[in-house]
Amino acid sequence: MFFFKRKRKPQKLFVSIAAGANQIPLIKAAREMGYRVISVDQDTAAPGFIFSDIRIQESIKNTNEIYQKLRELLLDGKISAILTRSFADAVFSTAELCDKLSIPFIKPENVENFIDKQKMKALFVDNNILTPDYSIYNPRRKKGYNFPAIVKPVVGHAKSGVKLVNSLDDLIKFTSPYIKDKKQFIIEEYIDGDEIIVFGIVKKGTFYLYEITDKTTTPPPYFVDIMHSSPSKHSSFYQEITEIGQKTAAAFDVNCSPLVLECKIRDNNIYVLEAVAEFGGEYIPEVIITHTTGHNFFKAAIAAMTDDNFTPPSYKKNQNSSVVRYITGKKGRFDTYTPLDTAFAKISLFKIFKNSNDPVNSPKTNHDRIGVVAACAKTKEIAAERCEKAISKLNIQYK
Repeated sequence: MFFFKRKRKPQKLFVSIAAGANQIPLIKAAREMGYRVISVDQDTAAPGFIFSDIRIQESIKNTNEIYQKLRELLLDGKISAILTRSFADAVFSTAELCDKLSIPFIKPENVENFIDKQKMKALFVDNNILTPDYSIYNPRRKKGYNFPAIVKPVVGHAKSGVKLVNSLDDLIKFTSPYIKDKKQFIIEEYIDGDEIIVFGIVKKGTFYLYEITDKTTTPPPYFVDIMHSSPSKHSSFYQEITEIGQKTAAAFDVNCSPLVLECKIRDNNIYVLEAVAEFGGEYIPEVIITHTTGHNFFKAAIAAMTDDNFTPPSYKKNQNSSVVRYITGKKGRFDTYTPLDTAFAKISLFKIFKNSNDPVNSPKTNHDRIGVVAACAKTKEIAAERCEKAISKLNIQYK
């Protein structure tokens, strides 16, 4: 009698570049789709490792070492997708690894176009994507600037180093501390209009629009993100925004990736301020998009990369509303707060970013925010009201 071994089906493998807390929704989405997850992080205590099947302890910058370790794991499986929720170095590494393993993403040489705002703006202009006028700040140049203007670093994130300036003296005063470090700045035309965030996914070069959210910021001069809400009051621009997303994907030569656009609308014109080939943060993917559209944005991105039952979103007016509201504080030191029961408070989440005795500043960057709450409801007004009530119940105290 002969016995034949049944050939084991190769495993589907998903690689998460980084395993920090913000990576967990992506890791969980991959596991729910039936993938074994390999997570890469140099921190042995990275919280995403708990939800991963295989851990690779390595700096995300060391792509050659990561590649060699991944090759050693391919005896009984195939890497179907590699993605990250992080930015900059993590996106570079994702692009390089996808290129080595013939997985569709962004060409490594094109990632810099999303990181360097000077290159980004040049691509907008060259491809007829409406964007505010801009120039590169030269400390020796004393004329030719139009005020008010937005000054922002060529490379930066989280609104660090971003400010509205109203005069040359204001511009010089704000940038002078950075000049010795040879930090470059863009001087951008100030567009006084409504700000929106556009979330889409590119699959084989085609842009699919998932969500448009309205953004509320602190007053000038720093514009720190305070609230995101959906449905957007500018949902009627769905077709125009989809076309802009498609033009952006083509301009940046994106094959397959999440694509997030930051835009302003003035006089029915849509200006693209920035574009990133990332999932975006602010709890919009995991809270707002899930509730208002019924789509899991992370699963959709994985499906787009792997052809694993990718279903493009269909445009329809959102039946539900959702608000993410950030908490800011006064200058001092964080002391205490009252924890919330989310179900009792009728909110989706709350999180405090500060520990006792941590310094608190008036908001100049997104890092100055001290917490967040989010709520879902039938209308934005009800969701926003729930957020405000929750914040008041936190009873935050300062030293």
